[in-house]
Amino acid sequence: MLNAQMEEQKRNRKIAEKERQKLQNEIRLKAERDERENELIRLETRQRVMNEKANRDMQIMLKMRAREMEIKEKKRVEEEMLNKLHQEIEDEKQQNIQRRRQEMEDCK
Repeated sequence: MLNAQMEEQKRNRKIAEKERQKLQNEIRLKAERDERENELIRLETRQRVMNEKANRDMQIMLKMRAREMEIKEKKRVEEEMLNKLHQEIEDEKQQNIQRRRQEMEDCK
């Protein structure tokens, strides 16, 4: 009888030890899974931050490029107007020369 009780206690201790090991294993696996999930969240957050920075940088670059093009277009228009003005002045000079020649011819 005493022997049977000792065997039963021994079996119960083995079962309890297996349950304890099983629970520890489950806790360890859950901790590992949580750590992987946290690492994934960190990586996704880092990627999102990098993408947002890249998008901001791209927006800044596009605005700078647009400003450069705006300045070039303004400069081109100014040069065109300046050339047109020079041409008008030159045309007026030629007309004045022609008029003076004509006046001199008429005076003779």
